[in-house]
Amino acid sequence: MKKLWSRLQRLVKEEKGLTLIELLAVIVILGIIAAIAVPAITGITNNTKREAHKANAHQMVEAAKQIVAVNGFKPDYSSDNWTPNTVDSDGKIKAGKAATAPKSNVMEISLAEMITLGYFTGIKDPEASDGSDYTSNAQIVRVYKDGSTYSYFVTINSANDSSDFTDIPEADIDKLVLK
Repeated sequence: MKKLWSRLQRLVKEEKGLTLIELLAVIVILGIIAAIAVPAITGITNNTKREAHKANAHQMVEAAKQIVAVNGFKPDYSSDNWTPNTVDSDGKIKAGKAATAPKSNVMEISLAEMITLGYFTGIKDPEASDGSDYTSNAQIVRVYKDGSTYSYFVTINSANDSSDFTDIPEADIDKLVLK
C-alpha cells in the first residue's frame, strides 16, 4: 500500500499542468455555453421591452378612460371613413383606413395632454438606450364613440421603429407580436 501511495505521489508531482488539448477542450465547452446563453438572454430582454410597450399602452388607455369620465367626450379629430387597425391571430397588424374628413365621434388624447392633466409624469420608452421618456406628442389614445359605447385605440412610437404600432384596439394590445 505504501508503494502504491508513493508512486501516486510521484505521478502527481510530475504533473505540470493542463495539456494543450485539455485547454482547447475547456475553451470549446465555454464557447458552446456562451453561444447558447447569449441569444437566450437577448431574447428575454427583447420580450421584456415588448411587454413594457404593451403595459404602457394599457396605462394610456386607462388614463384616457379617466379623462373621458372626468372631462367628458370632446371630439377634436375624426373621420367619416376612419377605421382602426386590427391585430390578426398571428399578432400582425392589419391596417385600417386613415382619417380624411372631420366627424364628431372621435377624440384624440396625446400623452402630452395626459401629462398636463396630471395622469403621468412621463412614461419611459423601453427602447430608448438613454432611459428617456416617450416623445409625448407621438403617443396617442384615440377614443371612438358609437352611441353610448366608447372604444379606445392606441398609437405608440418608440425609439426603435420596429416596436411602433398605430390605432390598435384596446382588446388587441395583448395580441401584438412586436419585433
